[in-house]
Amino acid sequence: MADRAGGGARRALWLAVVLLLGAAAALWGSSRLTWLAMTEERPGGGVATVIRQGAEQAPQLVPLALVALAAVAALVATGGWLRRGIGVLLLVVGAWALWTALSPVDSGYPGDVPVAQRAELDRARVERPWARVLAAGGGALLLGAGAATLWWGPRMPRMGARYQAPSGARRQRDPQRRMWDAIDAGEDPTVDRPGRTD
Repeated sequence: MADRAGGGARRALWLAVVLLLGAAAALWGSSRLTWLAMTEERPGGGVATVIRQGAEQAPQLVPLALVALAAVAALVATGGWLRRGIGVLLLVVGAWALWTALSPVDSGYPGDVPVAQRAELDRARVERPWARVLAAGGGALLLGAGAATLWWGPRMPRMGARYQAPSGARRQRDPQRRMWDAIDAGEDPTVDRPGRTD
C-alpha cells in the first residue's frame, strides 16, 4: 500500500514537471510567433507592413516562461509548506499568463489618430490568434501545475529525501538481531537490564 502511495506521489511530481516544461515551451514559443501584422502608410508615401511578435506585444511572456523553468527546480528541491507556496505562485503566474493571452491586443496607434482613421487602419490589421492560443495554453498548463502542486505537493518526493534521518520513532529491530548486536558489543543479552523492552 505504501509503495502504491509512493508511486502515485512520484507520478504527481512528474506530472507537475511535465506541465511546467510544457508551459515554458508554450509561453516561449508564443513570444516568438507573430501576434499582429498591420500595414502603415509612410509619411513620404508608400506602405509598409509592421509585424509585432509576442515578445513585443506582450513582453512578460519570456519572463513567465523562465518562472516556469525555475519552478521545475524548486518543485524537485523543496517540500512541505514551501512547495505549497510554490503552488500558489504558479497559480498566480498561470492566471497572469492567461490574462495576457486573453486581453485585447493593443493596436499600437498613437492617441491622436482620429476614430474614423483607426477603423480604416484596423481593416488593414491582421491578428494571429494561434500565438495567443499558445500563450493561453501555457497559462492553463501553469494553472494545472499549480493545482497539482497544491493538492499533491506535501506527498511528492523531494530531492535528497532518502539521505535524511527518518522522522518519528525508529522501527523496532528484530529481537534476534538485537541479541547478536548485544553480543557484538560485549554484553550478555540474556541478562535482564532495567528499562529494556524485548
